[in-house]
Amino acid sequence: MFRRKQDFVPDAEWRFQTVLDIVKDFDKANFKKFMGAIELAWSGYDKALRAPTRSEKETGDIDEAEIGLLETEKGVRK
Repeated sequence: MFRRKQDFVPDAEWRFQTVLDIVKDFDKANFKKFMGAIELAWSGYDKALRAPTRSEKETGDIDEAEIGLLETEKGVRK
């Protein structure tokens, strides 16, 4: 009988409509510039997410137990 209010989750159709509202008045040249900028922004974001952190570079394939041992050893040496 009564329905709870659903949290709004943007789906593909809603996102498509938002993008369409932005680009529908662009001419072809401006549309290509816009899409190029979107691709570059997405590529940069993707690279940033995939970049290993400093600790990941240092430890490589070492598992959590070995990392704990290394941190303990460093603490004892100081």
